[in-house]
Amino acid sequence: AIRLDPTDHDSLPLYHAGQILTYQGKHEEAVQYLHKAVTGFFSPLTIREEEIWHDYALSLWFVQKPQDAILNFQKALAINPGFTKAMNNQACAAAYGALSGALPREYLQHGLQVLEQALALDQENTLYWRNAVALLNFAGDTQAA
Repeated sequence: AIRLDPTDHDSLPLYHAGQILTYQGKHEEAVQYLHKAVTGFFSPLTIREEEIWHDYALSLWFVQKPQDAILNFQKALAINPGFTKAMNNQACAAAYGALSGALPREYLQHGLQVLEQALALDQENTLYWRNAVALLNFAGDTQAA
């Protein structure tokens, strides 16, 4: 399908190629396809646009571009403010980025606040709770964890 649209305007095949490459661990290549996907044309009948922005952000995280990742998680959330998957991953990118020294320390608090928002919207999600405990432990706040 990608060869049928040499202008790369149809986001769906580019998005799927980026997803496959991400699952295969080929993150640099995935970023290229997902970047084309977020700059192409979306059809709300076939894909939720925020998913494409989310996966692009995730790929940017895997290629050590944490600030760009956070920016694109925010774009996904601008489209769908209740998209808890993007909140969770933005929170992890921000907090872990701060804890690892890849981002300024103030990103830690931002990440924890975003994760708190995700948990408020989806209190049953054990992954989000697990991430909150892990980040709080890494941050040294064992009491809150």
